[in-house]
Amino acid sequence: MANGPYTTYCAPRAFTRPGDAVETNQPRRTKGGECHAEGCVVRTREGKPFCPAHVARMDYVRQVIERVQSFEEEMKKLQRGGGVRLNGVLAQDILGLVEARGVLYTVHIANEYKLDATVVAKVFRALEKAGFVTLRREGPCLAAFPVKRAS
Repeated sequence: MANGPYTTYCAPRAFTRPGDAVETNQPRRTKGGECHAEGCVVRTREGKPFCPAHVARMDYVRQVIERVQSFEEEMKKLQRGGGVRLNGVLAQDILGLVEARGVLYTVHIANEYKLDATVVAKVFRALEKAGFVTLRREGPCLAAFPVKRAS
């Protein structure tokens, strides 16, 4: 038998004889309990410590929700022809990717973010104008490179 948070289960009949126990690295599934939030008596599932209402109130979850909403608003604005916010989610994500990867292409970012390549090019140009990246045309698309900073 396995030790720790792992359990055994019976493998599908096609692979073993009936009743054969097989070790698994899947976490043990436990029955639900009550939400750990003070005063809450809502039942949880799968051994989760909080009900959905209390998860949504956690600081981290609120920050993630706010970031997603900000990103969605930014995308709508850009696709309607609005300006680029250099401190916005998309520009900061692109800048982080350029610094991590060394080079980014408009077509790749357009595919990753499900955007029109002209919108991505607009963000690239705004980052270039602000001095964060340098651009070079490579075939049909723009390539963004991080600006070398003096140490």
